[in-house]
Amino acid sequence: MYQRRPLYLQPVDKDGNYPWMESVGDSACSEPTSSRTTASQGPKIRQAIEPMVVDDGKPIAGCKRRKQATDPMTIEDDKTIGSSKRNSPDRGYSGYTQCVIRDMPPVRVLSLEHVAAVLKDINIEDILTSQAQAFHAYSANETQTPQRSALETPYHKTLIMPSRIDTLTSTVKIVSVPKTDSKDGLPGVAIVFDNKTGEPRGLVNARLLTAVRTAAGSALATRVIFDTINEKKDRKALSLVVFGSGAQAKAHIQLLTHILPDQISRIVICNRTLPRARDLVQELSPECSAKSIDISAFSITTGESTASATGSGSPQAKLKEIVQSAHIICTCTNTTEPLFSGEWVQPGTHFNMVGSYTPLMHEVDQDLIARAWTLVDAKKECEHEAGEFILAKKLTGQNGVLAELGEIFAEDGKFKQDALPKEFSQLEKERGNNQDKKDVTIFKSVGIAAQDVAITALVLDKAEAMGLGSVVDI
Repeated sequence: MYQRRPLYLQPVDKDGNYPWMESVGDSACSEPTSSRTTASQGPKIRQAIEPMVVDDGKPIAGCKRRKQATDPMTIEDDKTIGSSKRNSPDRGYSGYTQCVIRDMPPVRVLSLEHVAAVLKDINIEDILTSQAQAFHAYSANETQTPQRSALETPYHKTLIMPSRIDTLTSTVKIVSVPKTDSKDGLPGVAIVFDNKTGEPRGLVNARLLTAVRTAAGSALATRVIFDTINEKKDRKALSLVVFGSGAQAKAHIQLLTHILPDQISRIVICNRTLPRARDLVQELSPECSAKSIDISAFSITTGESTASATGSGSPQAKLKEIVQSAHIICTCTNTTEPLFSGEWVQPGTHFNMVGSYTPLMHEVDQDLIARAWTLVDAKKECEHEAGEFILAKKLTGQNGVLAELGEIFAEDGKFKQDALPKEFSQLEKERGNNQDKKDVTIFKSVGIAAQDVAITALVLDKAEAMGLGSVVDI
């Protein structure tokens, strides 16, 4: 058996010989050049081809080994590469130029632990900048996002989502959305391709990345709103209320406390059941304590709370008090019914809504939608997927959507102040009876695939720089 080398393909000469066997010599294989194969030997060789098998006796798809002992190209891993068979004169090589068929380069595989290590080390501002650039690329029509495919099972919905940012790279993300709540993020993987060759260069566990890229969009929008409205910018005791206790809730808390340092002083995690919310409070308590933030959990159904001081009354009355005291509310849970009454919301409150993504889902009621100026990640997608805004358009002919996030960010990820609609800085300071008056702001996200391209490529590049991951041949 001979050591495997690059395979050179060239037409036969006028005498039916394969002159490349002599011309390349050892560059192709370590066999004597006197062993020449001619076109006349072709039929015998073809008849002698049999499936190549491994130790368990099973044939390897696409692999052939020749039994004829005189075949000069019989080597240990002899395979059919692409559509070309080695030394098979009936393949019609006429017109081919000399070429090299090679294996693909190694692929870096990042496990959940590798991704977590990268996210722990990475600069959050790098995440925000890469996401701002992704939003810009989407709004500037510099992305490709074919229709996603879906597989339904009784337990989850599997989504296959290809996407490309023309100036960056292409990815295919495969994620399963459980039909029950999941606190650990959505199970999935993403394949990252080389932008020039199209070869896969990375396989990345995407469980944590969906939550991080979604929260990054909310953080960008929240920073824009708070930098635009001076009254909010100067506040030092903001209350953040988060509905949900999974990976999305965690990522939102971490990124919002980053973009509003020394401003958020209180966080309440609202969940249907207390144990899940309490677990997240315990996980985040060390970093919240370091930032002098009081964090507690609240059960919507029972009214139980981990806060040292709780109000009296029914669970609904306690929830009303929590909502009324909020300056920022993040809805990070799937629901088909509004989580609370819009009447409870105080003027000036900002919302990040990321939980609903189908026409039948509603995180907030129509009273709140009517009071809000709204920024979205993708206008077209929100018009077809965001239940609250679909209903508002049907009922009133408008939904308050003013701009896409990508329209107010430049190619380098910088915020363009002059591109932000002036309405966001002209909110009513008091609640009025006129429904045309706008006194709250909303960022609505259904998620765009360009975000996955940006976060996955960023994490893969960082992992390569850190030397993380398993590099494997495929």
